[in-house]
Amino acid sequence: MAGHAQPQRDRGASYRRRAVIPIVTPDEMAAIDAAATESVDTLIERAGGAVARHALSLLGGGYGRSVAVVAGRGNNGNDGRVAARRLRARGARVIEIDASSAPERLPAVDLVIDAAYGTGLKRPYDAPALAGAALVLAVDVPSGVDGATGEVLGTPLAADLTVTFAALKPGLLFQPARSLCGEIDRCRRDRCRCRSRRQLLGERHDSASSATGDTNRSMAFNMPSRSSRNVGSVSVT
Repeated sequence: MAGHAQPQRDRGASYRRRAVIPIVTPDEMAAIDAAATESVDTLIERAGGAVARHALSLLGGGYGRSVAVVAGRGNNGNDGRVAARRLRARGARVIEIDASSAPERLPAVDLVIDAAYGTGLKRPYDAPALAGAALVLAVDVPSGVDGATGEVLGTPLAADLTVTFAALKPGLLFQPARSLCGEIDRCRRDRCRCRSRRQLLGERHDSASSATGDTNRSMAFNMPSRSSRNVGSVSVT
């Protein structure tokens, strides 16, 4: 009896379920932001909203929780200020601290949002010390990390979660900074809704380094673990 022909596996199906995660340098990201069709205020509002949602997830809600937001003068700090406003609206007790005049030790809180400086920082930054066992959420990159090289400038806070926008930055993936980032979540829906951003990111896929992963799963990086810190996953939301 003749055997039945085995159906051929659609080898392209698995690839269609995967997506390229863009990686761009801080300078390239600045060019993408500058070319965006939406206003800077709109992008900041979306980014701050994303930070607030991740903060609420870390805290298990907002009511009665305490949060310290360390905010600088640039857009990174503005992202943090939007997050602070939204967290107050959800019942959290929020303290905003100017990064340029922060105390040596932060007040005792449930969560610290590190929005002091972004990926373009080129000088050392010594973050204030934590009081107790506060969780740390870094906005875009832990302040004091070179977003292009992963070099550590000063003494950054070690984050439990780093929320980055539109594309990964090389400094998030290179040691020693990688061990300071905790879990990394790239928000593609909150700051990358405008057509020009998507186009520019797409144009850079051919020339920039990229990592490939299932968009519904986390990408695991086998990095050394740190006590009480979550190190080693990159996810896309």
